[in-house]
Amino acid sequence: MEIRIVTERFSISEDNLSLAEYGLPVDVFDNPPVFQVRFVVRSPYYLISENGKFQFVRDYQERFNKVKHQIYENDYLTIDRSFNEPSDRFESLRQLNLIVKNVKHTIQTKFVVKNKIELANIDLVGTWPVYDSLNQSSLERELHRQTVADVKEFSDGDDKTDFD
Repeated sequence: MEIRIVTERFSISEDNLSLAEYGLPVDVFDNPPVFQVRFVVRSPYYLISENGKFQFVRDYQERFNKVKHQIYENDYLTIDRSFNEPSDRFESLRQLNLIVKNVKHTIQTKFVVKNKIELANIDLVGTWPVYDSLNQSSLERELHRQTVADVKEFSDGDDKTDFD
């Protein structure tokens, strides 16, 4: 029986919310944060897709999708709080450590099938904010005021814009 690597990627949010919803500048974080999870999978638990990618057979893909939803349910509020309400500058990094441990535990207990589907590794792919200055400096506060004014000006003049 052949053994292959199956790779799954999923976002920190169930519906792939924009980073802008976290108040993060999209141009800085244009590579959204995702988990990349690799599994060692024994035949017949994988198949080869039309584009040549190894993936889980349908029943196990559906099962993994449910596990992803459970991960979202368990950790989304933690992620949301760490991005939006950091208690200190490195809070999101501490929370991320806990979340990755939760992701591993959930996958190990809810999805892995011993000697058939095993977790190989979890990678963090994309831009993961791990430090927040909490807008402490006057320069950052000035930038925030400027950005708010620019957005207001843009939205107020939206119907007056002439691109000709």
